[in-house]
Amino acid sequence: MGELRLLSVFSLLTKPTDIDSDDSFVPNVTTSVSILAHFGGTFASLASRLFPTIPPAPYLCFYPMDRKRGEQVNWYSEPIADRRSMMHEHGMIGRRYADSVRQIITGSIGLDDWEWGVDLFASDPVVFKKLIYEMRFDKVSAVYATFGQFFLSVRVPATNAAKWFEGELADAQS
Repeated sequence: MGELRLLSVFSLLTKPTDIDSDDSFVPNVTTSVSILAHFGGTFASLASRLFPTIPPAPYLCFYPMDRKRGEQVNWYSEPIADRRSMMHEHGMIGRRYADSVRQIITGSIGLDDWEWGVDLFASDPVVFKKLIYEMRFDKVSAVYATFGQFFLSVRVPATNAAKWFEGELADAQS
């Protein structure tokens, strides 16, 4: 079922195109399957990104972000190999927090003022500060990123939202 849903999402969101020999996309790619195959992906491996499971962690952090496109600094004018290297460095910082933070990146290109939404889930809210503080010094964040407002929250089941708004936080979390 998940593979069929994934195929329909790709079918609706992508137009058939061909992948050029230099790995660039040219209008007219054959099928969604060829795109996945080109990147070494499978329907199963991408399903968790397209249909993520929200972790049961009690704390969450959300912030929107963009990559800079100014006259002096433009992420998208950097060679792809350089961007890949910088993202690898950025990802290595995040991996050090893999035991304590779960991340879900949501794309909003064309749907909102920001390119991405970053959702972080953890059992301890202090880990958000540690992770975000450490990442602010890597080149991807320090030079090429623009961030919106950060939001931190305690997860509350919808059925207990009224209790939470009344100040009964401990009872509302369960």
